[in-house]
Amino acid sequence: MLTSTGHAIHWTPALIREALAAFVARYHCRPLAWQWCAAYSLPTRPTVRRHGLLISELVAPYAPAPPPMMPAHRTRQWTPQRVVAAIKAFHQQQGRWPLTDDFTKAQGLPHAVTVHRLFGTLAEARRQAGMPVGGFEGHGGSGRGGGGRGRYDEHNTARRHCHTQ
Repeated sequence: MLTSTGHAIHWTPALIREALAAFVARYHCRPLAWQWCAAYSLPTRPTVRRHGLLISELVAPYAPAPPPMMPAHRTRQWTPQRVVAAIKAFHQQQGRWPLTDDFTKAQGLPHAVTVHRLFGTLAEARRQAGMPVGGFEGHGGSGRGGGGRGRYDEHNTARRHCHTQ
């Protein structure tokens, strides 16, 4: 590798470690295999090996922090009774039954996968919470298809009742 003045760098183990530290400080990550070159102010991988160093040992101190440990137990365990209560609470607060997209922690509901595990279907969980059968317009309550109307349609239901009176 050449310096900015055009002189060759004579790599030493100390200079290699220094160049690696500078790389990490600049790019906030460890160099990838193809980045061990003059373009990134690093020696080539053969140069590192020629000095008896292993790249894996050099980069080890710069390893990313391990992911946070998961708690030994879940903080919230959903039971069928708690799911039904949460669906009823959602209905009371929102004035409508929850849609598939509503089944999130942010809405105070379990994830849809949890509901499927406990009830088999979202429709069954909604039914046990007291949702009227056929509460989703246009597709028989399956939650899919039906001409593009995949949401519970209170407004169309209300409009239909207004026109029949």
